[in-house]
Amino acid sequence: MGRFIAFKLNKGDSFYLETRVHNKKKSVLVDGGDGEHVSEHFKSTVGENKKINVVVCTHKDSDHAKGIMEILASVKCDEVWLPAEWGDLVSAFIRINLPEFYESIISLLKNYETTREEEERFEAEGINTYERENEDEKIIDIYNFLREIVSLSNYGTRRGIDGLQKKDLGLLYSRMTYNKLAYAGNYHTVLSKEMNERLTDILGHYDIIKNIANLALEKGVKIRWFVYHKNAPLKISADDPLIPLNSKEVLKMRPLNAVQVLLELVMQFVISEVNQKSLVFSSRWNNKKYPPVLFTADSNLEGREVLKAKFRDGMIITTPHHGSFNNTPAFKKIRCRIKFNKIVKTTWVRGHNKVRLDDWYLKGILAIKGSTRRYCTKCETNHIQFRSKKGQWKQVHRKRTGDICNCT
Repeated sequence: MGRFIAFKLNKGDSFYLETRVHNKKKSVLVDGGDGEHVSEHFKSTVGENKKINVVVCTHKDSDHAKGIMEILASVKCDEVWLPAEWGDLVSAFIRINLPEFYESIISLLKNYETTREEEERFEAEGINTYERENEDEKIIDIYNFLREIVSLSNYGTRRGIDGLQKKDLGLLYSRMTYNKLAYAGNYHTVLSKEMNERLTDILGHYDIIKNIANLALEKGVKIRWFVYHKNAPLKISADDPLIPLNSKEVLKMRPLNAVQVLLELVMQFVISEVNQKSLVFSSRWNNKKYPPVLFTADSNLEGREVLKAKFRDGMIITTPHHGSFNNTPAFKKIRCRIKFNKIVKTTWVRGHNKVRLDDWYLKGILAIKGSTRRYCTKCETNHIQFRSKKGQWKQVHRKRTGDICNCT
């Protein structure tokens, strides 16, 4: 009998699935929420001594990734699937050449300072032909962010790029690596509140990457890396319980240089980039006893994910990005596929987070013709549990029928 659980957490997504592959029982945990008591919830609901065959982290957001550390620390796991960009960073930091790192970053900052000065000169002279593409905007944003970090590493002084010392970048590097930054009052005078939050995020993110990788190695858990590729060819492994819909497994990390390391690290903190590259998976769809589960994470489904997945009556869909107004395109693609395939019954499960809910979640899902229901970990009093029965997912311990989400 198959089983699906959406854990009721303080914040974030954490979904557990029991299924069968070639008549062998397989268990999967997709994301770990914000990490608050997720392993306790797992043990009390699934079983004290139960193990997980595959643990998946779809992307770096703390409301998905932090709980992975708690799970790895206290639950026996066979494999953990991680975004390949993390592997690039971990392997690069292990072998990075510090002198090259210092010189490259200084050169990078000087080059972008020249670019910025040139742009300001054009603006002052009223020249309108100097247009920056979106990618250039992104680079300038990163450059400005790097300048803020450099200011921080200089203990609140503003000596400028020419006054930058190698020891300052050494300080920055060590603090990024070990996440030991202590916020003294003069740091806050240098950084805006937004930048303080972003810097805290960037340091905390690398800490999550490092701890997940270290825990997996320490516990003897096999790490498999999946690189985001929205048009990756569909590949169904013979024994895996999940099918990647916008990624492919890689066996070798990219050889990043020092500049690429820092840019990759900073780029991962542009939330649109992070969510866009959320890994999307489906459970296997060739077993008639278990309707498929589509794990959308925070993705906007900008590739061919919906076209690759197989839609069936009774399937479970995890709500894209907790029902955020930013993910209307994802909903429209799913709705179009439901209508095209004449799907009569779908179940949408939402992991709670404090996002601005959009009409597509509040009204659009229920407007889909057929038997469509929403379940929400915020509105339920306990974990949301389903068992497979006669080719359908049936909720366990539910006293009332109909839509269960009361969010507004």
